[in-house]
Amino acid sequence: MRDSKLRSCLAIYPITDPLGDFFTTPQPLGKDSYDAESLKAFIDPGSAIMTSSGREHPRSKMYYYMLDKANLANLLGVDRGSQSLYSVPTELRKGKSICPVFLVHGDADQAVGVEQSRELAEALAASGADYQYLELPGIDHLFDQEASVTLSEMFAFHNEKVVSHQDEIDDSDILSSAGVPSAADPTAYSSSSSDADEQWEQQMHELSLALNLILLPLAGKYFGRQAAFYAYGRFMEWRFPVRMVVDNPIAFRGSGAAIATGAALL
Repeated sequence: MRDSKLRSCLAIYPITDPLGDFFTTPQPLGKDSYDAESLKAFIDPGSAIMTSSGREHPRSKMYYYMLDKANLANLLGVDRGSQSLYSVPTELRKGKSICPVFLVHGDADQAVGVEQSRELAEALAASGADYQYLELPGIDHLFDQEASVTLSEMFAFHNEKVVSHQDEIDDSDILSSAGVPSAADPTAYSSSSSDADEQWEQQMHELSLALNLILLPLAGKYFGRQAAFYAYGRFMEWRFPVRMVVDNPIAFRGSGAAIATGAALL
């Protein structure tokens, strides 16, 4: 019954229990309002399936037939043993949760007894649900089709739930963009710490590769070249009457670094 994607449920004269007193007691609205013969094809469970029909279609009188015979549960295939599965108040009394609900019902409704909404309102209150119940005195069924009826309270309730949820989403987005874990996620901080450790280990591994594959070979080749030139100079001065002199030390070291870098990258 509870769906995290639902922010509110707007229930206008809802049928909440097919085995409630109203639907198990013959109602005057149904009497003499239908032709039983024309409904036989629709009452037969083995007849062709029909999902909808217009107001002038014979099937449109099935509701009056149901009110007169007080057999909604039978038409729906509901028995006393499975009543709870089709009774919203019963499910709420079992501890089932539900999204915020706005109920509106006329207390003179002849098509869906107001006891259906009253019973649901009592169950919602007992379960601690977020709900609002508006009962309209002296009002019959289909009042919402009147142009003068605005149901402003109902839409205000809905807007409040949607806006409050949007504010929660916005706050969560702001925290996420700032790198702050949501308080609703108790594992967020431990996950962030684990991610930081993994990143640190990855960076240290990359630094180690850079040292082993580039910097150390480069330093070795550079200083090896310097040592080789020094040793060669000393040997030449000892073996022959010459003196080895570097006219431009900066250019000499620069060329040595360039040669060593090239050799290290090959």
